[in-house]
Amino acid sequence: MSAFSIYVHFPFCKGRCPYCDFVSMDVDVIPTQRYLGALLEEWSGRKITGVEREPLSVYLGGGTPSLWPAADLERLIAALAGGAKVSEVTVELNPGDADEEWFRQLVDAGVSRFSVGVQAMDDDRLRWLGRRHDVEAAARVVTMARSSGARSVSVDIIYGTPGQTCDGLTREIRKVCELGPDHVSAYELTVASDTPLGRRAAGLDPPLPDQDAMADLWLAVGSELATAGLERYEVSSYARPGHTSVHNRHYWSGGSYVGLGAGAHGFEKDGDLMIRMVNSSDVEKYMNGEPAQREVIRPLDHARELVMLGLRTAEGVSIERVSRDLAPDLVKQWRRIAEDIVNQGHARFEGKRIVPTSNGMLLADTLAGRFF
Repeated sequence: MSAFSIYVHFPFCKGRCPYCDFVSMDVDVIPTQRYLGALLEEWSGRKITGVEREPLSVYLGGGTPSLWPAADLERLIAALAGGAKVSEVTVELNPGDADEEWFRQLVDAGVSRFSVGVQAMDDDRLRWLGRRHDVEAAARVVTMARSSGARSVSVDIIYGTPGQTCDGLTREIRKVCELGPDHVSAYELTVASDTPLGRRAAGLDPPLPDQDAMADLWLAVGSELATAGLERYEVSSYARPGHTSVHNRHYWSGGSYVGLGAGAHGFEKDGDLMIRMVNSSDVEKYMNGEPAQREVIRPLDHARELVMLGLRTAEGVSIERVSRDLAPDLVKQWRRIAEDIVNQGHARFEGKRIVPTSNGMLLADTLAGRFF
C-alpha cells in the first residue's frame, strides 16, 4: 500500500489579485459551514484505491484559508487525519488575516507548517500586485508564524514585475531572510490572458521583463537565498536543511493525492489505471454535491509529466523508472535524449537518475519538451 496526500482548496477571498487565475471568488460573507459540510461529505464518500487511508500530508490552500475560523479548520484537519499522525500539515495564509490565537489553535490542532503569501517586500510592488497588506504587516505575520511553535514557516515571493531590477529584488530577498523563514517559494510572475493583468499586459509601461531578464532575476534569487542558507531543491523552492515540503515532493515524485474542494484536482492509481479527478470549479455546484470528473491518464502522458516535474528538482528523475511501461523503442529514444542533455552540460547522471545542473534547471521546461 502506498502513501497519499490531501490538498483542500478554499476558493474564497476578500479581494482577487489582478494576476490570479486560481479558482477563487470575492465574497463579503464566506459560507463556511456549508462549504465545510461539502468538504467533509466529499471526503467521507471518497474511495481511494491502493493506498493507506492515513495521509502522508495535508495542505490547505486557496484562496485564503486564513479567512476561516481556526475551529473550523481544526475540525476539518481532524476528519482528514482520522486520528493518525500526519507527517506534515500546511496552511496557507495572507498577512492581515490571522492573529496569535489563530496560530496557536492551529498548531494545537496539528498544523506543522505555515505558508505566508508575502509576495513582495516593497510597498510599491505590493500595490502594483493588488495586495491588501504592506511590508510591515507581512513582517508582523511571519514573526507571529515563527513564534507559534510550528515546525516550519514558508514565505511566498513573486518576482518579474515591470521595471524590477536584480539589485531591487536582492534587497527584497534580504528582507525576507531577515525574518528567518525555513522555506521560500519564489515564483516568476505569470500572466494569464483571462485575468485583469492579462488584459492590460500588452500596454504596460515599463513592460514586463523579457526572458533574459527573468533568468537574471531567477539567478539573483537563488544566489541571495543560498547566502542565507536556503538551498534550491526545485525551480521555485528553497529550504533550510530538513525543511523541504513533504507535500510538494510527494506531488513531484508522482505520488497519489486527493483534491478536495471546488476546482481541486487529484491523482489516484486504480490497479494498472492512473486516474485524474477534477472537481467542478463552480463553487455552488460543488457545494450542491456535483461529483468529480474522472479522466484516465495514458502511461505515456504520465511518464512525460514525471520527466517534466523531475527535471525541475534537485533530485532529478529516473528515466528507467518512469518509462518502464512504455514501448522499448521509445525507452531507447528517451535514454538517448537524456545522454544528449548530459553531454550538453544541462544535467549529470547520478546512478540511474538524470539530475539537472543549475543551468539545466533554468531550462527545465525546454529540456522536458524534448521528451514530448
